[in-house]
Amino acid sequence: ASIFAVLCNSLPDEVVPRVRAALDAIPVFRQDGSVADLRSYVFEHMSERDRGSVLRRIQIACRAPDRLRQGFVVLSDVDDTLLPGHDVLQVAGSDRSWHLDGRLYPGASRTHLELRAGLREDYGGDYSVLLTARPPAFVRGLTKKLRRIIGVSNPRMAILPGQGGTVKVTFNLMRVLRGDYSKIGQAKLQRMLEYSLLFPDYQGRFVFIGDDGQADAEVAEQMLGLTHSSLTANLGSKAGGAPMVAFVAVHAVQQGEGFAVA
Repeated sequence: ASIFAVLCNSLPDEVVPRVRAALDAIPVFRQDGSVADLRSYVFEHMSERDRGSVLRRIQIACRAPDRLRQGFVVLSDVDDTLLPGHDVLQVAGSDRSWHLDGRLYPGASRTHLELRAGLREDYGGDYSVLLTARPPAFVRGLTKKLRRIIGVSNPRMAILPGQGGTVKVTFNLMRVLRGDYSKIGQAKLQRMLEYSLLFPDYQGRFVFIGDDGQADAEVAEQMLGLTHSSLTANLGSKAGGAPMVAFVAVHAVQQGEGFAVA
């Protein structure tokens, strides 16, 4: 990990954004099925000192896009957001209003394309980010299932998984079966925080698309309160307190009344 930190700090400024995008958007999977990417490397395998060094280098080298340029960084849940979750116990999701054969909801891929609007096209191709509760070992199949989102000629997608480890996965499953999604929500928010630190130049351009199950609505509300200064205070950032997230969209699949996000 220290070698990566040294390499990152030795790269010219104009190269850093391209290397960052390549490590983030081209899924590489370990033998256990988990994704080996920029986020996992920086936040799970680096010392605090090396992590801080890499994040500061990103802040310096990666400049924000022109204010007139359109587009957002799209973070999206999977089950009951892009397509219905269809396990028997309805752990992944409970929506039964659409086909359960792997077909995406109508307009899902087009929504991602229009929202992204080519914002990150200059760095090897634009892409979406999956923010899912699925454990790391269960995300590999998403690259085949979501080809319409990933693309065919130049497949690109970042994946931010849920908590891993047999014990954590087992306890989370038990909580979900009791209707307790709190740990899943905490994990999603943590992944969003980490991703924001890796891409501080897109302040105000993050959007989150989820559903009103598995704590997405609660997480979405917390995301709206995130600011760049609150995230990077420990890095000595002088950035202002502008919001990191532009807006959230919540797919209503639960029965009930009221608004999901105030």
